[in-house]
Amino acid sequence: MLTSNRARGAPRQKWIPWPKARCFEEMFDHEDVATVNPTATRAEQLANIRQIYPPEREALGVVAIGIELVDPPRTGVERASREPA
Repeated sequence: MLTSNRARGAPRQKWIPWPKARCFEEMFDHEDVATVNPTATRAEQLANIRQIYPPEREALGVVAIGIELVDPPRTGVERASREPA
């Protein structure tokens, strides 16, 4: 797990590494397509990804990263009361 460097007041994030996949189909075999894009089917998402990453780049392998908010963003009032003057 990695946590991001963040600007003051920005929510803290946790990066969750996923196993490397050999291809995009294998990535979607282990990840629900709705978590990537809830409005597109698996076939649509594969077509969209392949427009950006052609076969020669996909052949290098696929790495996915999950990002999860660890704590919610703070409002201006909360930020002012927690930050040193």
